[in-house]
Amino acid sequence: MNPILLKEEEKNLKTIRQYMINNYLLCPRLFKLCQEFEAKQTEAMLKGRIFESILFGFKSVEDEKEMCLTKTGKPRSCVSNYKRIAEKLKHIFINGENHNRIFIKINGEYQLSFEPDYVGKFIIQHTGEEVEAIVDLKLTADINKIWDYKSKKDDFFQAVSYTWAVWIKTGVFYPFYYFVVEDNEFETPVYRLIEVVITHNDLEWFIKLAKTAVNDIFLEPNANHCLGSSKFDPRCRSIEKCDFGRNKIGGFERFIFSDLSSDFEPDLSGSFEDVTNVKSKTYMDLPATEELEETRFDDIEKGLFKQITMLRSEKRENGYRCRNCRTVAIQDDDQECPNCKAKIMWLED
Repeated sequence: MNPILLKEEEKNLKTIRQYMINNYLLCPRLFKLCQEFEAKQTEAMLKGRIFESILFGFKSVEDEKEMCLTKTGKPRSCVSNYKRIAEKLKHIFINGENHNRIFIKINGEYQLSFEPDYVGKFIIQHTGEEVEAIVDLKLTADINKIWDYKSKKDDFFQAVSYTWAVWIKTGVFYPFYYFVVEDNEFETPVYRLIEVVITHNDLEWFIKLAKTAVNDIFLEPNANHCLGSSKFDPRCRSIEKCDFGRNKIGGFERFIFSDLSSDFEPDLSGSFEDVTNVKSKTYMDLPATEELEETRFDDIEKGLFKQITMLRSEKRENGYRCRNCRTVAIQDDDQECPNCKAKIMWLED
């Protein structure tokens, strides 16, 4: 890999944004989809952008109006609180650049794009120390519920990607911090400062990952990412454009009711005829594996439809069931089910 810093984006080159490479870790198919379609922005993502822009400054007046005003032209309800929080935190960020995009050409084939939130001098409140660093701002509803359970490299991917990009741009190996602010109305803002220590080996890891993602011709989907692992890790935002993901959510399922578990397990040793002889309005569907030989209805005048069934004996010689529809087969050497015509193995009764 031969990285070359660009002064600006080259329109004739394919652009790979840093978050796309992180998506490859989550799901290789997602790496492909996010280059073709722009995923819908969630409400949480929009609030994060609003808070960042209030703290560091909006790119333009138009950008401010688009983010802070509703479709009816009224200010969003969160804006006033975000301005209050930002006013109490601005003194921490002394002097630096924010939201400056970095473009790095790779082997003349494509360009990687990065946009660190803040690069410059800021104060570590816990020690009072002033440091030059890369800072990524995060807004979250609950610091503990979200950040106490992050432990994977894809959770802290911006740390290694931004460190590499700024190193290529400046030649300086800056430390990296996440500045996580809680979205609440406390008088004193609650935030957590998280330092992520990056080594040169970590930068090599990032370079190899980027190369692997770009050169992967298969881009197989990762089924585990489709649905998400918890309520804090929601299902894939690009699932609308992914056939595999939609089939994972929808698709087809089949259950055998008798195989399902229940806290109510009565004694079912009696015959089916004994059950149906009980005068009840409860309808009992016949199992798919049984065959009705005769059905007749009595007491029509009284409005009570009493179903009396006579079943063939369950004792069959060489009885086998179809694995697909559970139909009983007389011959165990049949190549297909006489009912559903599926070419399957027979399951011994």
